[in-house]
Amino acid sequence: MSNKKYFYSYGKEKYGPVTIEELGSVNIKPNTLVWCEGMKDWQYARERADLLHIFNRRHTPPPINNQNIHVLEKGYNLHKIRTMFLIFLIGGFSLMAGIYGTLFNSMSETELLNVSLLWIIPMIFGISGLISLGVSSNKPVKAALITTIIITLLLFFLFNLLWSAL
Repeated sequence: MSNKKYFYSYGKEKYGPVTIEELGSVNIKPNTLVWCEGMKDWQYARERADLLHIFNRRHTPPPINNQNIHVLEKGYNLHKIRTMFLIFLIGGFSLMAGIYGTLFNSMSETELLNVSLLWIIPMIFGISGLISLGVSSNKPVKAALITTIIITLLLFFLFNLLWSAL
């Protein structure tokens, strides 16, 4: 390698002298001004043939965080899982609209509450699944199922035991 020592500039501040290897480690840009002995004036680094290799290097991508690795190792396809949760959510809204749009006038309040579980369960599953994906859960489907079961049991208790007491 060359024994050349370069100065480089950020704004009006100049730094150096540094070797070509050191220039690469300080992350100079192609439009960084550089100067070394034998040059008449400062030049952009991109104009120096001996510095071009600094900009053509392949940079190593950042590491993948462990949560994403774990999800991928389990064979989950996050796009398909997200789509599934959205389908459950939209399906729940559709069931709600269909049930209340067609049966609202023909059912009592108690019957409507009981039939509400038909649209509440897919909506809870869709919402809890999307939330579990948002918090980087390793097992989003399992988390959504557990959440759905717990909330459904709580709602069933509320609808059937407390509602009748009112």
